[in-house]
Amino acid sequence: MKPNVVMAWPPVITDVKVPRLVVLRDYLVTLGAWLLLLWLAEHEIVLIVAQVHELMGGPVAPPMPDWSLWLGRMLPYAVIVSVLAVWLIGWGVATIARGRSHADLPQPVPLSAAEQAVSAGCTEADLLAWRDMKVAVVHIDAANRIRVEPGRG
Repeated sequence: MKPNVVMAWPPVITDVKVPRLVVLRDYLVTLGAWLLLLWLAEHEIVLIVAQVHELMGGPVAPPMPDWSLWLGRMLPYAVIVSVLAVWLIGWGVATIARGRSHADLPQPVPLSAAEQAVSAGCTEADLLAWRDMKVAVVHIDAANRIRVEPGRG
């Protein structure tokens, strides 16, 4: 009999050997994403650096930063983000309201083992044995027949 081992939650896999190519791929994709972000924000970064340079007392380099150009370029993104945020908040409020409207409904009576076995198409002894399995692999075919195998664990 195995001793009961208390596992931390959430289960985090830390001692797995990750292939070097996967690690290299992750680094390259991350670096590529950061470089793409810098390239896309090049104009904005130049504007910010020029503004900071001016605030620090440095000479003003012509031309002066055109913040209206930057704001004009960012306005469509801000509108899209705002619309999506309002949509998300609306769905959240609707989901909470729907959950609260059904919270006071009585719960159905739980099935007995025999009734559940009949609905699953198996014997009561099989169902009780499956419930006692620590790890189980359940297969449901096209005709809704259930087959259970003990899993590794």
